[in-house]
Amino acid sequence: MLIKWKDQFSIDGAIIDDDHRNLLDRINYIVTSIDARCCAKDASNAFRDLFRVTEAHFRREEALQKAASLPAAQTHHFDHDDILASFRIHIDEIEYSLSQSNDQEKKRCLSRSKAILYRWILSHIIGDDRVMIDYVSAMQAADDYWRTTSLDELATHMDSPAIERHPKSLAG
Repeated sequence: MLIKWKDQFSIDGAIIDDDHRNLLDRINYIVTSIDARCCAKDASNAFRDLFRVTEAHFRREEALQKAASLPAAQTHHFDHDDILASFRIHIDEIEYSLSQSNDQEKKRCLSRSKAILYRWILSHIIGDDRVMIDYVSAMQAADDYWRTTSLDELATHMDSPAIERHPKSLAG
């Protein structure tokens, strides 16, 4: 089952939503690859790529939270660090499992990975990030710059890494 973007997922109608769509595209790509029984190296590379993009997204999101004066910005930062640490551990588990010859263990690990990814992205978008909506909306209303800023512009202005779109994006 792939998760399609819904309007109810929207946080800012701009930068963060673009990142979230990109993350969702990458997760859907991984899930599709797992379902198609891709090779272990491809799965490992896709997970590492998702980690890298997630890390860039978190830094960008934190910069936006700081600019919007979100009171819970520091807590959100610590949550991001915890998520990334868990993600690193999971990637190591995946790589270990995929290096083993037991096909049943590989299948179990990858199946578990699908559930972890979907649970994480949904809790992140429709849970954790919802607190930003009012603050970002107020910031956008006060300054039109934030409504029209691209991901690369934000990265340049806020000392955050740029993020590229997934080349095999399901969004087209």
